[in-house]
Amino acid sequence: NAGGFYIGRYEAGVPEGQTAIDGTSAATSNVSGIPVSKKKAVVWTNIDYTNANNNAKSYMNNSEVASGLLTGKSWDTVCKWLQNSDIDVDDSSTYGSYRDSQSPANVEGYGNKQVTGYSENWKVKNIYDLAGNTWEWTNEIYSSNRVYRGGGYNRNGIVYTVCYRGSDGVSRAGTDLSFRVQLYIK
Repeated sequence: NAGGFYIGRYEAGVPEGQTAIDGTSAATSNVSGIPVSKKKAVVWTNIDYTNANNNAKSYMNNSEVASGLLTGKSWDTVCKWLQNSDIDVDDSSTYGSYRDSQSPANVEGYGNKQVTGYSENWKVKNIYDLAGNTWEWTNEIYSSNRVYRGGGYNRNGIVYTVCYRGSDGVSRAGTDLSFRVQLYIK
């Protein structure tokens, strides 16, 4: 009985071979499918909490591993791990894609939504786009809303840090909102 979790290295990408999902509108992107977790995939945005949760669960499920969205506790655990590794969790602008990204994160394309793993400068502890690029739905609940974490490309990395919590209704879907798959070890 091992227990524990692995966080996806990349944000959820549009399923392979899927051409209808374009990430530009909820009409084409707020659908079911099995996400990919790989470099240079189109980030699966314009997806609401319900579909993100169901799609994350569909990623993998067997006798040893189950998948799903990150919980608030697992996101907090990652933030604590970063902090214990002397990574600034109160200002993510040096390792995330934000409109105010600072060196070394202010590479060409910062402040705009990019494909997964777009820049080596936007990774921390070998996890890409954890800070910035897109907000990521989690299973955490605040009031009657669901929580998203990590900050968006169109936000400020000092205010909306890797550990920041935002929340909205389960039906919100936008160009700055995606998800990340987590593997739970059974």
